[in-house]
Amino acid sequence: MHGQHLLITISGHGLGHLSQASAVINSLSSRHPRIKLSIRSSLATTVLQEWISPTFTHYCVEDDIGMRMTSALDVDLNASEAAYAALHDQWDLKVEALATWLRRQHVTHVLTDVAYLPLAAAQYAAIPSAVICSLNWAEVIERYFSSEQAKCWNVQARQAYQQAKAFIQPAPSMPMLWLDNRLPVAPIGRVGRCQREALIARLALPANCYIVLVGMGGMALSLSARHWANELHGRSVHYLLPDSQLAAIKDGGVLAPYFHAASHADLMYHDLMASVDLMITKPGYGTFVEAAATGLPLLFVARDDWPDSDSLVQWIEKVGLSAQISRDALADGKFSCEMEHLLNQERYPAISPSGADQAADYLVSFLDD
Repeated sequence: MHGQHLLITISGHGLGHLSQASAVINSLSSRHPRIKLSIRSSLATTVLQEWISPTFTHYCVEDDIGMRMTSALDVDLNASEAAYAALHDQWDLKVEALATWLRRQHVTHVLTDVAYLPLAAAQYAAIPSAVICSLNWAEVIERYFSSEQAKCWNVQARQAYQQAKAFIQPAPSMPMLWLDNRLPVAPIGRVGRCQREALIARLALPANCYIVLVGMGGMALSLSARHWANELHGRSVHYLLPDSQLAAIKDGGVLAPYFHAASHADLMYHDLMASVDLMITKPGYGTFVEAAATGLPLLFVARDDWPDSDSLVQWIEKVGLSAQISRDALADGKFSCEMEHLLNQERYPAISPSGADQAADYLVSFLDD
């Protein structure tokens, strides 16, 4: 595989795309460390480097829209529609321009998670392309927009996905039955190592406390935690939150002693997930799979409008231990009963997220083309 140049595009819409793509990149690189890797993503280089082991060249570009969000749960429809209109404006010229760029960079293969413009450009340039993701933006467009213009966006997206050599679907995925190039694989995610003792020592927590991690897949969500339970079953409850959320939950400018910055744990996030008792989150691929990979119970906020939410929720209900609450319940702190129930259960058997190796096995043959 000497001389091959693989370009990977990774969506910046949350961290689920990065969790999928990075695991596959790392697995592929362990097989063929001499492959030249380039990454196009709007994510920061430092974020990519935390997840991706091999050396790569980063082009900070937004190739896909996803959906513009005002919070982890709220879609900004007007901004999203404007962004898609801009993306598809002079579509053919953009496809040709990116195809020219791919040739100039001597790219030999393209893999996306899950932008479709680079797929269309690769196909225009006769460069082999593949996709890996649990969702696709064509169905997201179809879910949120109904204009004639949006129907054209949908057609262009579907054509790009359909013409790729394979659409690798890590479980749990949207069905995507309209694709005839689907390649299902096992779940993809990292497996954390329990470092509970180190976590307790670093945050000076009581030895027998419950530790609850709060995270929304790398996106912000306004929280009012004044009424969250700080004791259950006679044990104190301590919450770990992203730094960006701590200011929002201060009461009169003071942070309650049972709230802590997750960054102060000084652990990789998947190790942090393996070290806590419960996680409060939203339906998201990376969080659900990496929780199931360590047997971590989940208390998640309903997200009925998001297209792949059903597939995620149905899957975690089969393999894990979880409870769903409303957004109002989260805001009002009315979820103590659900927490109590989940914390009263034994940790469930962890799943094996072997999909990255399966995807890498396919990509070895893909790169031989």
